[in-house]
Amino acid sequence: MKNQMKIDSSDKVVVVTGAGGDIGREISLRFARQGATVGVIDINCEAANETKRIIDAEGGKAFVLQVEVSNSEQIQKMVQDIIRDYEKIDVLVNNAGIGVRSTLLETREDMWDLILKVDTGSVFRCTKYVAPEMIKRGGGRIINIASLMGMIGMGSPAYTAAKGGIIAMTPIVAAELGPHKINFNTICPGFIVTKLNRDMLQTDIGNQIIEKIPMRRFGSTDDTAALVSFLASDSAAYITGAVIPLDGGMGRFLDLGEAYRTYDPFKDLK
Repeated sequence: MKNQMKIDSSDKVVVVTGAGGDIGREISLRFARQGATVGVIDINCEAANETKRIIDAEGGKAFVLQVEVSNSEQIQKMVQDIIRDYEKIDVLVNNAGIGVRSTLLETREDMWDLILKVDTGSVFRCTKYVAPEMIKRGGGRIINIASLMGMIGMGSPAYTAAKGGIIAMTPIVAAELGPHKINFNTICPGFIVTKLNRDMLQTDIGNQIIEKIPMRRFGSTDDTAALVSFLASDSAAYITGAVIPLDGGMGRFLDLGEAYRTYDPFKDLK
């Protein structure tokens, strides 16, 4: 629980998709600790209920909805149910996503279509149906979780394309929603430690990766939740259309090796 800014969200209804996973859970907990009522949205009901259980144990407020974010009808029903029961949605965090590690030639067409439908499509669908409710109530915040892999040539083509699509749509959607006082921003996490990659990051692969990160550490789910929380706060009221790397500087650092970094072509002139 480091990175805890003093933010009061006690009057807010916050919806987090993919809230059963490590990053979505930490984001949900952050908002609940700030007093928000949190909509824990996930296709995995067991994982979502575990997130709610942790929030409940801390005295927070949360509700669970099982939603397949690639399904427009389910998203529309989600929005209708939340408005019926809670009257508003102040913050939407588009965090849900899936991925596959395969080359372009190895990637099946159905898997390509599914990844784009879930990762990019869910941002489109959730925003499309939540934004009108925010407009009715004078504004809101929408925060998308993309990836560093959508910004640079790294990872599998399908996942990179899906996350890159979120990045590409950010400025134009922000321009469209800005006059309605809706802030639309995207975060691009680099290597964030989760259950899915923890073992891998503790091997020689992780050692090689960390040498490419200027801050020489992997990110945490808390790092991600802290940035999401900031973007949803009043302190970020004038930030929209932003694509923010959360990667310890990795995306802007090309490591050419120690020999190159220490080589001095001007030594003979000294």
